[in-house]
Amino acid sequence: MPRLPEYAKAILAVLLEAGELAVAIGVSGTSSRRLAKLLHRPLATRQSHYRLRKQILFLRDENLVRSTVANSLIHLTLTNRGKHLAHKNRLHTLKLPRASRWDHKWRIIAFDIPESKRSGRDALRENIKRLGAVQIQKSLWVWPYNCREEIDFIAGLFGVQSYVHHILAESITAEKSLRKVFNLSQHIF
Repeated sequence: MPRLPEYAKAILAVLLEAGELAVAIGVSGTSSRRLAKLLHRPLATRQSHYRLRKQILFLRDENLVRSTVANSLIHLTLTNRGKHLAHKNRLHTLKLPRASRWDHKWRIIAFDIPESKRSGRDALRENIKRLGAVQIQKSLWVWPYNCREEIDFIAGLFGVQSYVHHILAESITAEKSLRKVFNLSQHIF
């Protein structure tokens, strides 16, 4: 996989969320300014329009986006390779959610992934650890806030989603130490 500039990563992320974009890059600067707005990067000069076009051409040449032309618009969609890379890039910016108020329930992530899927199991474990969940047993992890969507995304990315289970618990034997780890007040109910 190619090493992508930040601008190209932003284009992939927008395409991942939007599904498809229609851009009139060759016709006018209006739609390229709209795309730049989605990318949170203003296009102030001709040079920045050129840079945007160059990044899209780079992504097309790397077979990460597919472009078709219709009615003076270029329609951009992600290829399977582009989707995979966009998901991987999303993984690096993913964070487990924190709520302003804890609902006094523990989210337990449990998995029993067979040896044949060892690389997926290791990747899942490393990412759960990186995100800050606490390991209470070999394949049991705890987080105090709802994190199902994020964990399912990671498990799906590594092809182990059918082995991952979510448990919602009202109490846990290690609650006192977990409250300290997650900095949750002892007396708020």
